[in-house]
Amino acid sequence: MGEFAVFGFEFSCELNAFDEEKVDTLVDDFISFIEPRKLMMGGGVSEFTFEAFVCGDGSPCSELDRIAVGEWLENHSLCKKVVLGHLVNAYYPESI
Repeated sequence: MGEFAVFGFEFSCELNAFDEEKVDTLVDDFISFIEPRKLMMGGGVSEFTFEAFVCGDGSPCSELDRIAVGEWLENHSLCKKVVLGHLVNAYYPESI
């Protein structure tokens, strides 16, 4: 399991407003933030919530990546009540 482990974490946050253009920009900006860190996400926006699972895209996701994503979300004007999950093995989340 070790060499095949894919580490990642969940996050969710509430959105201060739902303006389609602003939300699209939020998601685009978030992807632009995580891609240079060699991260990818699965998830998106529904109503007033942005939530996703973030993991490495060909490289490991680290605790530093998790912290950086949390800070990015906390500092974004559209996001509030950010909740970050723990770093887990995406294939076996209960194993960590």
